[in-house]
Amino acid sequence: MNRRELLKAGGTIAVMAVMPEFTGCSPAQVVLDVEGVLKEAAAITAAAGQTNWSADFSAAADALQAAYNVWDQSTTSTTGQKIEAVLNALVAATAAVLPNDPYAALINECVALADLALGFWGGVAAPNALGRVRNPHVGAVPPPTSYKDAKRRWNTLCVGPLAGARIK
Repeated sequence: MNRRELLKAGGTIAVMAVMPEFTGCSPAQVVLDVEGVLKEAAAITAAAGQTNWSADFSAAADALQAAYNVWDQSTTSTTGQKIEAVLNALVAATAAVLPNDPYAALINECVALADLALGFWGGVAAPNALGRVRNPHVGAVPPPTSYKDAKRRWNTLCVGPLAGARIK
């Protein structure tokens, strides 16, 4: 799989995953909304005595904001660093999706694509969400071998109530 094919497949999947919920929102608003959900989840789990989950949600919110800052506000970041930061932000946000959620299988596929893409960069230029946040979706499935494999795997999972997420 070459980078262009990966970004095409990954971009399509990422857009399909968030498009129904965030149509018309700016990237900054989406980041703020997701960050807000993560912080609320941290507060709720802390109040329930689940300190490990609370810490994970807080770390995911911090990683999301740090990655977004590299992507959106940095004038010295390269294009590759900005793409890496976006992928890290997406991975950080997925930590909030529980493994038994109906969308978890699709999230696993998105994270596998992000993990594959992050492997293209040798050093870590942006905050690394894969290393900072305990995320049940990281490593849940192996990365796809090609964009066709990614699309096939995605569409195989898009049945029943998830059928609307199919990639044509």
